[in-house]
Amino acid sequence: MVEKKKSGIGKIVKKVTPAKMKLPKDHLIPKRENRSGSNPDFRANIGARNPFILAMRKLKMMNFIAHHSFFHPRNLENMLLQAYGLPYENAFDPQFGSPIYFGIYNVTEQLAGSTAGEISKNYESSLPLLENDPAIKVGAANPPECKNKQRSQNQTANMAGKPMQYRDMAGGTNQGVEFNDPEQGCVADCWLISALSSIAMAETKVNPAQKKIKRAPPIVVYPPSKWATPYNLTTTQQFYTDQTGGQAYYAHVKTKTAYNECWPPYYEKCFANYYSVNRVPQLVPPYFPQNDPPSYDTLNFGSPYAALEDITGKKTTNTTFNTKIYFKTGGVPDDVDGMIGNIADNACVDQLDEGEMLFTKKPSAACTYLSTEQVQQKNPLANRNDPNPPYNYGPAVAYNCEGMAANHAFSLIGLYWKEDTLNKYVILRNPWGLSSGSSAFNTILQNSLANPLPSLPAGWSIPNPGREGIFGLKALTFMRYFESFGWTLSIN
Repeated sequence: MVEKKKSGIGKIVKKVTPAKMKLPKDHLIPKRENRSGSNPDFRANIGARNPFILAMRKLKMMNFIAHHSFFHPRNLENMLLQAYGLPYENAFDPQFGSPIYFGIYNVTEQLAGSTAGEISKNYESSLPLLENDPAIKVGAANPPECKNKQRSQNQTANMAGKPMQYRDMAGGTNQGVEFNDPEQGCVADCWLISALSSIAMAETKVNPAQKKIKRAPPIVVYPPSKWATPYNLTTTQQFYTDQTGGQAYYAHVKTKTAYNECWPPYYEKCFANYYSVNRVPQLVPPYFPQNDPPSYDTLNFGSPYAALEDITGKKTTNTTFNTKIYFKTGGVPDDVDGMIGNIADNACVDQLDEGEMLFTKKPSAACTYLSTEQVQQKNPLANRNDPNPPYNYGPAVAYNCEGMAANHAFSLIGLYWKEDTLNKYVILRNPWGLSSGSSAFNTILQNSLANPLPSLPAGWSIPNPGREGIFGLKALTFMRYFESFGWTLSIN
């Protein structure tokens, strides 16, 4: 049994209240000019479609005949091969022209042309990696298989035999809202879905008195052009469904005991209108008019940090970090404990104890790199023979499985320190939800997973967290695969 230690920095530290917390100077990043991607740390071209949903709809459009068991997340490799002729290991990095990132070249090109200086160069340097994007040839934002849908009726209609529940019948509380409700469809808006999950977790499990996620419309946003001024977003209570009418076409609904919980697709529909006017309100009411149906293409690729700000009205300026600031050179071990301590002290507002799982109190997110080619690679000669887990790097990083896709946003939901070891884990949720991580992660990830994942706290019970896309990743592996992470400036 090792001596009990406190916090992510591996020593006993004094408890610091949120009001007195100060980040070390070397952890700060330059202040941003605005909230729309003016800093390369704050990329606005993040997005990856749910590969299972995409392949399933493509196959059904092809009238592909197979036993119903074929259409299952565990069979994703075969589904991708049949639908696109795409090798599984090439599906999760946009440099191979994967339809999961359909349209990313055009979005990145626009960002390169609309910004200045180093930011423009940052996006421009990414374009050669994206030249295999199939959307370049057809000029579309969504692949054709994302057009095969039908329109639902109003909230009195049933979906798969259960009513679509939009409104909260309990007088304004967040009854029914859970952080595992949001599940992404075939829009490249993981940045939005992961933010919704993070906010729902923070307000229902940490500070339920301050609600931003509402089941009763309208919803409230804080546009960057009118910072700190709340604006309402509303839409009609109708959604697109798949052709069978059994599931919402874009963000999915979570089936509850007596109804279908559909606040996530309601938010997604409102945000489609919100982004169609670049988040700028009109001068007179209605400030954000209802376009029904909206263009969901406006949600392809964005920033989870912008979504967190839009919904909470709390800035992420100076609380979004690149993992590269924790990498060291010259054979010096990387600052894993510094990164974990930063998350623990500031996102979780607590200290990480050995043998403990600690959850974020502030809505938090994390993003992978645009491509394997942009991963911050560690010097392969540094510490290569060190047997201690924090500094043994192993094979090179590759985005080649659905458990870890490039250019993808995740909800950052906590930390875990495995008892009697040096291993600390970052706990994440993949917005692909039930259809994420269906196949075994590759060897690198398997060796880096917290297995088994510690039990969720009382009141957070999920029978199978891994099936919901929740997993723990060793801190050093997180540093290599993830480009950035961040949280809102104050508790939601």
